[in-house]
Amino acid sequence: MRPPLRFAERLYRALLHLYPAWFVERRGPQMLEAFREQRSEPLYGGPLGSLKFWWDIGTDLVVNVMQVRRRYRGDTVATARAEGRRGNGVEVVVDEMRQDLRFALRTLWRAPMFTLVAVATLAIGIGSNAAIFGVINTVLLRPLPYGEPEGVVRIWSQWIGFPKTWVSEAEYRNYLDQNRTFEDIAIWYQTTANFTSVDNPERVRAVGTSENLMAVLRTPMAAGRFFSREEALLADTLPSEVIVLSNEGWMRRYGGDRSVVGSSVEVDGRLRTVIGITAAGFRMPTDFGVGDVADLYFPYYVERTPVVDFPRGGGSHGQFMVGRLRDGLSVEDARRDIYLIVDVKRAENSYREGQQFNALVYSAHDDILGAIRPALIALLGAVAFVLLIACANVA
Repeated sequence: MRPPLRFAERLYRALLHLYPAWFVERRGPQMLEAFREQRSEPLYGGPLGSLKFWWDIGTDLVVNVMQVRRRYRGDTVATARAEGRRGNGVEVVVDEMRQDLRFALRTLWRAPMFTLVAVATLAIGIGSNAAIFGVINTVLLRPLPYGEPEGVVRIWSQWIGFPKTWVSEAEYRNYLDQNRTFEDIAIWYQTTANFTSVDNPERVRAVGTSENLMAVLRTPMAAGRFFSREEALLADTLPSEVIVLSNEGWMRRYGGDRSVVGSSVEVDGRLRTVIGITAAGFRMPTDFGVGDVADLYFPYYVERTPVVDFPRGGGSHGQFMVGRLRDGLSVEDARRDIYLIVDVKRAENSYREGQQFNALVYSAHDDILGAIRPALIALLGAVAFVLLIACANVA
């Protein structure tokens, strides 16, 4: 069934405005008459015929518009030269664009409500797309903020009711002693702390971490240094006297003042010495997918010796682990290695049979981004559709 001719004519009249105004005024009536005759041909009957009709009309229109405008531009340049105007074709084209822009601005000025709605609609569509793309660029497209991130591996625990959960100190020491695929493994836990200075108190996320964290992640410091093994050992028996600040926290609280390194700040009611600042953009593997990053780092001491009396069930699980693969080894090598270590402990009945304990080993990239990648891509598609709707509404 053909669409009503009146609607088709209105649509065709609108498309004729792609031609220069003088051409429409001179040739428009003849083209409209030819359009009516072509539309009534039997060849263009039915739904498929309608599609073919508009395809033919559209392709002819594109070709003819380009030819007419090219000829019009050549005539304009020739006229300018005949009148003794200085300049070349580029200047004429620029002048035409300037005139079109002035006409568009006058048109928008005469319809302020339409202009306001159009600008607001496009701003919402473009702004949302820019914001989401910025997030995707930061999270998905940029490499992880670690040295040689393809060698960074996360290790988790798993048992009935806990498909992916923390590790214990005993498991950390066991993996550290028995593995054959890792250069080193770091361990940390998450907590909170308080800047308790009278002038600027603040509660922030904090991390207690082994002294080898930055070495495992191969991340340099922006200023100062990270903890030493001796400082971590001291923190095992006394409240830590040293802290490291995140780059974000340093910029927010101290404006990037490097003199903070070596000075004392009050944390949880005690004066602690700031010994270092993390690199700009650095995030802990557990900082991805949360609203803010850890602002404070405390030393955390765990023995690196074999566990003599492995606790039943692995002990208390509340820590995170990250390892650095040896050169030439893959995540699959590390996975097989850790599975063998767990099998030995299961054979020794260190884990209850009903617990069904196992370890999970992922590359840092898959572990950090695997869960949020589909959500971000879906969100990008949604806001792109919003922009499409906005453009359609304005059009």
